[in-house]
Amino acid sequence: MYILQNALKNIARNKGRNILMGAIILVIIVTTVISLIINTASGAIIQDYKTRFGTRVYINPDTSRVSVMSGRQSEQTVPLPVVYAALAGSDCLMSADLSCHVPSVSDTLLGLGESTGGAVPISPGGSFTKFPTMNVKGYTSPERLDDFKNGYRGITSGTFPVSNNECIVSEDFAALNNIKVGDIIDIAQGMVEDNPLSLKVVGIYFDFTANMFGAAIDAPAAINVRNDIITNYETASIFGKSDPRVDTAEYFLKSPDLLLKFESEARAAGLSYDYKVTTDEEAYNRVVGPVLGMAKISFTFMTVVLILGGLILILLAALSIRERKYEVGVLRAMGMKKHRVAFGLIFESLVITAVCLIVGLGIGAAVAQPVSDILLHGQVTAAESNADSGTGMYYAGVQTDSNAKPLTDLDVNLNLKVVMLIILISLLLVSVSSVTGIIYITKYEPIKILMERN
Repeated sequence: MYILQNALKNIARNKGRNILMGAIILVIIVTTVISLIINTASGAIIQDYKTRFGTRVYINPDTSRVSVMSGRQSEQTVPLPVVYAALAGSDCLMSADLSCHVPSVSDTLLGLGESTGGAVPISPGGSFTKFPTMNVKGYTSPERLDDFKNGYRGITSGTFPVSNNECIVSEDFAALNNIKVGDIIDIAQGMVEDNPLSLKVVGIYFDFTANMFGAAIDAPAAINVRNDIITNYETASIFGKSDPRVDTAEYFLKSPDLLLKFESEARAAGLSYDYKVTTDEEAYNRVVGPVLGMAKISFTFMTVVLILGGLILILLAALSIRERKYEVGVLRAMGMKKHRVAFGLIFESLVITAVCLIVGLGIGAAVAQPVSDILLHGQVTAAESNADSGTGMYYAGVQTDSNAKPLTDLDVNLNLKVVMLIILISLLLVSVSSVTGIIYITKYEPIKILMERN
């Protein structure tokens, strides 16, 4: 009990020195609290963005190897749809969206923008035997299409296609051909090798999207988006077994670090080096870059403060023990054991640090949000200034973009994990501030200490 009472009295006796040491410890704790709060919140946000959006992968022709100007033919021997389907099951992926676009005709249906009913024959020698008047479009998950998610299209009756040979059509197309939910429509590919398809209409959707050359509803039938007959990918892929067809694939990696592994899988599946496998790093960095940069800044600052603060505490402790060595010598001469004297010094540091911890947690929790806002604003501004103009990146003449929007605000708060880490760091500070005195006590005998005092 005497040791504890004496330690408390020593704190009051040496209040000038202890206030200075407490101020340093308080600064370290406040800085650490702010940094840990920001890092914890940033890590959670980054993981959430990775989970929700992933990193988009593009497979596009390498124009440096194959181009019209070079006249070189592609060495791609495995059909791209086969490669796309094989890659859809990769463990590297968070999700995969495959699509197939097949220009089509019908002898019983009229396409918007088509002047006459039925299919229009084309002179021999071309790819088509009849000019396309509608388009069968198959998707892995039609409900995940941007047009439906962003409100440009939406189901007005029925549901999205789930099973094979089910489809949805636009309200305008349905009204023109008197189609209702539950009807069966007959379509053909219009190729020399005719491939008829019967689809059950399970839903009708409104369509506010713009056509390729404007929003006019009377755009030419072949490019009028309201002539889109939307089904699942498997149905469209089987229907479009003959060319021409357009297959695309959107892959989303679990992490940008998996790109090389995914590309290796693509090459093994038969993708030639005439195609590039790239990621939209700009979009990914636009989303998580500012948060990641803010987390790095706060962590670096915390590390510097801890190192410098620790060194200053050791210096102050060394100066303090030199001033108090006579006190230590008297206690040791009275018969007090080394470990008991050391315990007294540790208890003093523990009391000072505990007070600083309570105050520091309050200050840190209050200041963390404004500091986070300032850091994030700076990082977002820097990211925007470095970004190229436009909405996306360009690969092989194809513009790409990302649905993930940059983070403009970050809510931070004090949680149990941060509190536990701060307590551990505080105990470390106690050890640092006491270690010099403990070394001094264990190194010298009381008589030598008293002699040095004389």
